[in-house]
Order: sequence, then C-alpha cells, then structure tokens
Amino acid sequence: MQQQENDAQLALKEVEANFEQKEATWKEGKAELEAFCPSVPDNPKMDRFCWDADWRIKQARDRRERAEYQQKMRRLAKEFAQTVEVGEEFGIRDMVDAVDGIDSVSTASIIVQKYYDKTHSVKRVAPLYNLPAYVFTDKRFMDLLDD
Repeated sequence: MQQQENDAQLALKEVEANFEQKEATWKEGKAELEAFCPSVPDNPKMDRFCWDADWRIKQARDRRERAEYQQKMRRLAKEFAQTVEVGEEFGIRDMVDAVDGIDSVSTASIIVQKYYDKTHSVKRVAPLYNLPAYVFTDKRFMDLLDD
C-alpha cells in the first residue's frame, strides 16, 4: 500500500512538471503571436480567407484595413463636397464622374448614406437617371470629418 502511494505521488509530480512545461511553452507562443499581430504583412496575392494562421492575425489585419478604408471614404466625401455648392442638385453618377476615387455607384451611395445623410447635410429630391438625386442643405459635416 505504501509503495502504491509513493508511485502515485511520483506520477503526480511528473504530470505536474509536464503540465508546467506545456503551460510555459503555450505562454511563449502566445507572447510571440501577440508581438507578431501588429506587423502582419500586406500581400494582395494571398487570399486572406484561405490563409488564416490564427484568428488574431486576421483580426489585426481587418482592424487596420477598416481604419484605412474609413479614412479613404472621408477624404472622398470631402473631395466631392468641395465640387458642389449648397443648393445645387447632384446625383450618384455625378459623384462617380467628379471624383477619381469613387469608382462605382455603390461607393457613392455609401458616402451619401454614411457621411452626408447621417449629418443631415443632404436632402433627397426627384430621381435623376433612374437613381436618386440629392441637394446639399449645408456643409457642416466637413467640420466633423477629420483628415
């Protein structure tokens, strides 16, 4: 009986040592991954949905891309607003034609909804070329958008 108790205590110590070693290895890997996350490389050839070493890497990349996208949209919203006067009618297609960065009707619609409509700076008027037409009521939103 004493021998079994000693064997059990030795096995327990061995398991605890093994666990501590695995936990230390896990903590090292976690620290290495956290240090790596901010420096995720940009590679347009790599499909980010297929290559996903860890969800944290994807999260870090998405946060950075989202911030860059929002800055780009703010810049485009300001750029177009400078080409149109208050009270002048414009359509979505006019936005696409006026600014180089606005490539599609959907991008122009996002800018209208997210930056102009939320700040109540634009009023919707009759359709123009089968798309809605808008009129700027004021340009106060330009002060709210930081560069």
